[in-house]
Amino acid sequence: MTAQFDGYESQTLFNSMQEGGQGVFSLMVDLRAAVQLDGSTVARDQGAEQELDAERHLTVGQELNLALTQDSVSPSAADVTVVWSNGYIGPSYAVRPEDIGTTLTATATFAGQDMRPLEVTVEYGDVVRGPAPQLDLNLLSISGEGTPAEKEVPESGIVEALPALLLVQEDAFSPRADSIDVTWMIGGVSVGRSEGVRTQNGYFTAKFTPEQGTAGSSLTVVLDAHRDGAESSSVRINAGWIGKGTAIALKDNVIVRVFDPVVGEKSTARIKKSDFTPPASSLSFQWMSNDQAIEGETSKSIVVTPELRGRSLSVLVEASGEGALSTTVDIAVGIVGLGDAPEYLGEQPTIKGKARVGNTLRLANFERVFIEPEADSVEIQWMRGKDAIPGARGKTYEVREADLGEKISARILLRKLGHKSSVLRTEHKRVK
Repeated sequence: MTAQFDGYESQTLFNSMQEGGQGVFSLMVDLRAAVQLDGSTVARDQGAEQELDAERHLTVGQELNLALTQDSVSPSAADVTVVWSNGYIGPSYAVRPEDIGTTLTATATFAGQDMRPLEVTVEYGDVVRGPAPQLDLNLLSISGEGTPAEKEVPESGIVEALPALLLVQEDAFSPRADSIDVTWMIGGVSVGRSEGVRTQNGYFTAKFTPEQGTAGSSLTVVLDAHRDGAESSSVRINAGWIGKGTAIALKDNVIVRVFDPVVGEKSTARIKKSDFTPPASSLSFQWMSNDQAIEGETSKSIVVTPELRGRSLSVLVEASGEGALSTTVDIAVGIVGLGDAPEYLGEQPTIKGKARVGNTLRLANFERVFIEPEADSVEIQWMRGKDAIPGARGKTYEVREADLGEKISARILLRKLGHKSSVLRTEHKRVK
C-alpha cells in the first residue's frame, strides 16, 4: 500500500516552492492520521513515496477514509476533492461487492487561486472475497411440530406427515450471513429445498414435512450460507431418524351402509369425515370394478352403467388430515345386477280393425315416448294363440286363411341394455 504526491520537483516532499508564478502547496498533516482503514491509521512517513503498510487485502463492507481537508495543506486550499478509482467521490467509502477483483485507490486533489494543483494518491489494496460465514451449531435447532400418538418417537420429535421446523438465530453465523439455502435429505437423497431464506424476527426459518412411508429413515439438513462479497459456506447436519406418525382410522362403531348396485341406479359411498379418528380433513374416492379402477369415477357417487353388469363393484376411500398419516378404506358394494325393466306409462295398447281374412289389423295406443326408462329396442310380434306368427312384425298385420278361428294378438317386447326386459300384450281378437 503506497501514497504518491504529484506536483513537486526533487526537493523535500514537504517544502513549498515557487515556480512560474504559481505557488506550491505543502502537505501539513501526518499521513498516519490521514489515511485510515476501518478507523485505524496505516501510513508510515518515508519520503516522496511512502509505504503505508504491507500488502493489504480489502473485503466487502470495510470502511475506508482519506481524512484530508482544505487545511491539510499550506496555504489552505480553496477546495479539496477525493475521487476513488471506481469513480466514487467523497472522502469516505465502504467497499462494495462490485469492487471484488480490483485495486482500490483514492486521489485527493487540492486546488486554490494561483496555486499549482496538488494530487495525493493512496493505494489501499486489492479487494478480495471475505471469509465464509461460519455456523455456531449451538444457535440452531431442528424439531418436529405436533404431538404424534406413537410412543416410540425420536428425540427430535420428527415424525412422518408432521412438519419439521428449522430455526437458526441470525447471529449464528460469523460473519453474519445475508441468506441461506436449506436442502432436506432423506436417506442421502434430496427431497426438498428452500433458497434465499432470509431472517424474520431474528431467525432463519424453514419447514419440511417428511412424506408418509419415510419412518425409520435418517433426515439430514444441508445449510449453504451466503454473504455479499464473501465466500459461501456449507454445513451438513444430521437431524436424526424419522419416527412413525399418527394414522387416521375408521371409528369402530361406524357401519358403512350400501345398497345392492343395479344398472342405471346411483351408488353412493355413505361415509363422512367425522367417521374417522382423528377427523379427516379430506376424503377422496376411486370406484373399482373387479378390483380395477374405473377411469374418471372419483366422486362420492357413481351411476352404474350397463358395462358393469355382473361385475364386482367397490370404492376406495382415502382419508387424509393435516399432521396424520392417510388411510384407505375398501368398501365392497356388491355384484352389479340388472336394472329395472322399462315401464310403459301410456294407455293399454289395443288392436284396431275387423278380424277377417284379408283385413289388416293395426296396433294402436302405443308410443315409444311413454317408455321409462327409454328402451334401446322395441320388438312387436303378432301372435296366433300362444304361438308367434313367423315374419309377422311391425305395427300392422294382414289376416291370413290360417288364422281363421284363431285368437290374434300383439306382443311388445321392451329391451334396455343391462336391464330386465318387459313385455306388453294387447287383447286378442278371434278371426271369423
